[in-house]
Amino acid sequence: MRLYSPAWILARQTKTASQIGAHEVPPRTIIFASQWVLHRDARFFSDPLTFMPGCSHPRYAYFPFGAGTRQCIGEGFAWMEGTLALAEVVRRWRLQLITDALPPLTAKVTLRPAAPVIVRVTPRHYVALAAGVAPMPAQLLRSLPSRETPYSVHRPNSARGIRRPRART
Repeated sequence: MRLYSPAWILARQTKTASQIGAHEVPPRTIIFASQWVLHRDARFFSDPLTFMPGCSHPRYAYFPFGAGTRQCIGEGFAWMEGTLALAEVVRRWRLQLITDALPPLTAKVTLRPAAPVIVRVTPRHYVALAAGVAPMPAQLLRSLPSRETPYSVHRPNSARGIRRPRART
């Protein structure tokens, strides 16, 4: 979120005459603050172009969801949803970029890749087999939860198309 915040810039309009540093700002002036620029500023981050999960950030030098009274009310939900979705994806799949080059970005309302990002998606159990790890013993495999979701799409010969998984015995 620091290096590639979806919200790459925000704008605010001054209500009254203000001063920012040595600059006088008249009322009704639109001020832009760019997360893209500030999140890469060496004054606030020791290695600004390196991904450093878990490091602390100076207050108001890191603001992927805005700051102050206009901060995004969905920030807590977004962090929770993003963390859970990412954990579920990386638990089941290995994602590998096809090229080493980072894709070019386009800055619209949100920051996004200018072209599709091509990745190779490999199920985690195939990754273990390809690495030469011995398959799990049958007893352990039987104790793992079913791969079926609580409701799954049935084969085309099903009359209704949706079925409940059978209870295990």
